[in-house]
Amino acid sequence: MEAGKVSESLEKQVVAWYEALHRYPELGLQETKTSGLIRKALQEMDGMLVSRPTPTGVMAVLRGGRPGRTIAFRADIDALPVQEQTGSPNASAVPGVMHACGHDGHVAMLLGAAKLLSEKRKELCGELRFLFQPAE
Repeated sequence: MEAGKVSESLEKQVVAWYEALHRYPELGLQETKTSGLIRKALQEMDGMLVSRPTPTGVMAVLRGGRPGRTIAFRADIDALPVQEQTGSPNASAVPGVMHACGHDGHVAMLLGAAKLLSEKRKELCGELRFLFQPAE
């Protein structure tokens, strides 16, 4: 697939993840739907070993094709107890809860990076860990 088509496809997926996360935010230690979305997305990526280190946290490990160091990437997944008043069509559908802090964007971008890296895993050295942390 051409690089432009990969980028366009991935961009659409990252935006879809972001919109889903933004629309249905969850407070710390209540991120069951959020962590479910993350887990499902990671499980659909080649080579990801997905685990749940806490009831609402998610971790994935991607082993490269060659030996090397371990690198970790992390994103917070919780929202804040704030009423969204943006008027956006993608505004929070959960009264009194929103991603006012950008965690929804961070999660979507980290999922995008994980997808890109999973597609290149045989070329990578070492191990990559993707940590999605609840309750910042």
